[in-house]
Amino acid sequence: LRGSLLAAAGLLSAVALGVSLMPFGTPDDADVSARDDQRPVAAPDTPHPAPTPSPSHSAAPATTRTIPVPASPKPKPTPTRKPPPPSPKPSATPTPSTPTTCQVAYRLDDEWSTGFQATLRITTDAPLTDWRLTWTFPDGQRIGQTWDATPHQDGARVTADAKDYNRSVAAHGTVAFGFVGSSQGANGTPDAFTLNGTPCANG
Repeated sequence: LRGSLLAAAGLLSAVALGVSLMPFGTPDDADVSARDDQRPVAAPDTPHPAPTPSPSHSAAPATTRTIPVPASPKPKPTPTRKPPPPSPKPSATPTPSTPTTCQVAYRLDDEWSTGFQATLRITTDAPLTDWRLTWTFPDGQRIGQTWDATPHQDGARVTADAKDYNRSVAAHGTVAFGFVGSSQGANGTPDAFTLNGTPCANG
């Protein structure tokens, strides 16, 4: 019994000591609540919207700088070459006529219904050692008796050769012969005389 009493007494002493240690003037619940209201309240975790920049602080639009590209040089136009004017067609060059070195004069001495008599005179620029005169009758005349020449005829073509005594003719000299011929109506003057193959002018 004594022990129980001692234990109870010890417990009471402990309680009394605790009461004595408590501070006086403990605030009531209202004061505690007031102090609790002064505690910082943690901000909610709601994210704040990003502030919209005012127009005055808005960033200036980026300016795009255009670097001028040098223009390619225009190609120089290739000069168009005008075609050369057509060459004038060469005019037909007349064939130079062989210079005549002789002249023949045909003279009608007499004429009748079926025949005629004529004389031919040859003038030469060059000296001759022999000669042959050729011509053509235009109307089918025929040569007959001849003097101072030896005649030959083939159709309308006639050849008169020199005699032995008149073969040589000096330069610018003259030789002549005559003949009697036959005709049938017309009796035109022959032309196209040649002396030793060289054309002669009609004199």
